[in-house]
Amino acid sequence: MVRILGGFKLSRPVIIMGFYGWPDAGKVASGSIKYLIEKWNAKKLAEIDIEEYYILTSERPYGVIKDGWIERIECPEGSFYVSEERNTILLIGAEPNIRWTRYLGDIIEIVERFGVEKVLTLGGVLDNVPYTGEPIVTGLTNKEELWKTLKKLRVKPTSYKGPVSIHSIILEEMNKKGLEVISLWGHVPYFIPLPNPKVTYRLVRIIDELLGYKLDLKDLQERAQSFERIVEEEISKDPTLKSLREKIRGEDERPFYVT
Repeated sequence: MVRILGGFKLSRPVIIMGFYGWPDAGKVASGSIKYLIEKWNAKKLAEIDIEEYYILTSERPYGVIKDGWIERIECPEGSFYVSEERNTILLIGAEPNIRWTRYLGDIIEIVERFGVEKVLTLGGVLDNVPYTGEPIVTGLTNKEELWKTLKKLRVKPTSYKGPVSIHSIILEEMNKKGLEVISLWGHVPYFIPLPNPKVTYRLVRIIDELLGYKLDLKDLQERAQSFERIVEEEISKDPTLKSLREKIRGEDERPFYVT
């Protein structure tokens, strides 16, 4: 069940979605959505009832205990935010454990209520890629014209067989409804199991150019540069990681896949 929190004026908006969990390697999907929420000071539009979709022994609440007492507990969320100025809805939440069809129905309710015409999902995938250079982003879309734009932004087409995330279910249904759909996946080095602002920066830049927001991304760019410096320093201290880095740098063929 989705609960609308307020009325907002939107005209054929775009919705951008990112989910915690399996499809969020390096936290690049959730990190991109969080960045946009903060950048735009986006307002909460609606909430999804978490008890319908999450098994809390699998998707456990996150707790902070300090000086012998519980400071806060955060349960999995499913929240829609809105920026009227940017004519954009943002969805951030944990990928649901159960009842995907019903969860999809909640998204459709928002899409139909506010007349959404374009759907964009974000994901992160672990891959055998270097941490230097421009991060690889793969994607898919149902419109040939959009593909022309994505290729100009150096997004590579996805080819994949195997288990899928909630993204595929959402995109298939939105395509049936005649909406424009795009999915972008940032490829994160598998040997750096950390939140990756460099790949996040690449995703947000593509979103910015694709949708014409004209964002000032200097703060995110600085985080990306700082991250790369820190990683380089840490790898230089570890012979195993140094060897792995050189091996990956020497590989010409890299798998492009989305989970």
